[in-house]
Amino acid sequence: MGLVLTFLACLVQAPDGGCERIRIPWDRSATQCLIQGQMEMARWFAEHPGYRPRGGWRCERGREA
Repeated sequence: MGLVLTFLACLVQAPDGGCERIRIPWDRSATQCLIQGQMEMARWFAEHPGYRPRGGWRCERGREA
């Protein structure tokens, strides 16, 4: 199993927050995930302007689901 970068993304316009867990496969090392994960998360939000982050990010063992 590889690593997965995970974080919560919430719809800006949803009254209840409309949050979902985003899972991005990570093919680099765990250290790189910890260092570069925030930049990758910021890139995702730049490409999805209708969402806002809730909390931080994690690097987890697993696979994209």
